[in-house]
Amino acid sequence: MIRTLLAACCLVGLVLGGTLAPAIGVGTPVPDLGAGGAGGAGDDDDGDGAFDDGDGDGGVGGGDVGGNGSNDLGVDSYGGIAAGGYPRRATVGGALSLSDHEAFRVESPRPRRWRLGAYASYTGDGWARNGTTPEPLTEPLSTTLSGRSRPRYEARVTARRPFDGLVSPWRPAFATAGDRRVLVGDGRALTVDGRIEAGDRYTVLTYGRVPRETAAAGGDGDVPPAVERRYTGLPEDTPARLGDRTAEITADAETSYERAVAVERWLEANKAYSLDATHDRDGDVADEFVFEMAAGYCQYFATAMVAMLRT
Repeated sequence: MIRTLLAACCLVGLVLGGTLAPAIGVGTPVPDLGAGGAGGAGDDDDGDGAFDDGDGDGGVGGGDVGGNGSNDLGVDSYGGIAAGGYPRRATVGGALSLSDHEAFRVESPRPRRWRLGAYASYTGDGWARNGTTPEPLTEPLSTTLSGRSRPRYEARVTARRPFDGLVSPWRPAFATAGDRRVLVGDGRALTVDGRIEAGDRYTVLTYGRVPRETAAAGGDGDVPPAVERRYTGLPEDTPARLGDRTAEITADAETSYERAVAVERWLEANKAYSLDATHDRDGDVADEFVFEMAAGYCQYFATAMVAMLRT
């Protein structure tokens, strides 16, 4: 069961389209503007090898920073989510809203992957986020990161276009936006009353992420029932062959971490990266990618990995 948390959480940094070129599972870091120095010794949560700690805040990262307009409700294509939008439901695939427009500027001691929020409920053709009502963020969010009871560093953001929420590095602990009230919702998605407009500035404190070595050394442990239900859900009509193939790929894995790594490596070895990817809209998108497609972009890789580890 913890394998699902690993799959969901290792993908939380996914940034869709826009000015950031997506990569498997994570978005390319936004270049910093040089503030804050080099981050100091011992900041070991850098690079692609960082995993989330699996305390139930993860999911497939969402929110596009490219294209035009915004959309916080309804259903939209992952590839066509409007700039700054974070729809309640998003389908995988479709035309990417790529743009060279500047979305936001960052002053941070470290380059990081940036996110608007995350999706946790797989629908077969895409993802949905829970409809929980955001609550005021009045104190730092807790973390189960080993040895990290206090935020690691501060990042300052200047929006260059409107956003429905606060774009932040994973894992956010706290945020301030002048005299505006900051709210926190499902998956640590940060918002304010109203919208973030071009020119608005805010500050985010973050705990950083877990190095691969730390994740590999940790045991599977006990998962609360509510968290297990949330992160092991699959549609009832998910093809059985998806689970069968996953079992073959992970046959030699002894821990949840090893299962996640096995699936990650299989996808990297067997699927090419391409922005010109399409799939049969009548089929399960994860199943389609694993069995019928030779290439796809980040949403396909992320969706397949999470769905496989939920079987």
